[in-house]
Amino acid sequence: MKDKFKKDGGTIRDWQVHNLSLTMELIESVYPGENLKPQIVSGTVVHDSQGRWQSGHHMKTSLIVEIDRKNKILETRNTIYKLAGKEGTDIFKDLGDDIMNVIY
Repeated sequence: MKDKFKKDGGTIRDWQVHNLSLTMELIESVYPGENLKPQIVSGTVVHDSQGRWQSGHHMKTSLIVEIDRKNKILETRNTIYKLAGKEGTDIFKDLGDDIMNVIY
């Protein structure tokens, strides 16, 4: 993980990576030097250290910096999460850009 000073987001289970159609050039023009990928993750909250969601609620992240699948750690633009359960087991499969239309 690149930024150990980001806030702890808690744990997400049964998660899915959603691949967005954004280009790397566009992301870099908006977020220069942040090395973000055109992806976000959705899943079910096990525990939210920030108190944003209750356990069992569904959520989605900001853009991904890195997923460490071996250690089950997800770093996003804003937060670092622990991952539980299997990748690809969210209620949504890869929705691509349509995940951005999911509002909580």
